[in-house]
Amino acid sequence: MPRGQKKVRNIDEEIATLVKQIEKQEARLKKLKAQLASLEEEREAAELKQLHQILREKGYTPAEVIKLLENQKEEAGPAPS
Repeated sequence: MPRGQKKVRNIDEEIATLVKQIEKQEARLKKLKAQLASLEEEREAAELKQLHQILREKGYTPAEVIKLLENQKEEAGPAPS
């Protein structure tokens, strides 16, 4: 039984197709990374807002907390290596 003609590969077309696919995936990855960065910024803003609310409830100003933390760090000495 005769078989059909063997299809001739066009390597240049295959390369071009792969390059387009890679570019498409890189663009998608870039978009996903931007979304991730946006969500991380949103989370950080929410955490800062929560921290500020707690400080306000406890009667501390941010400057007071900074001073307290700096004093604790000085009292603790150098960080272990």
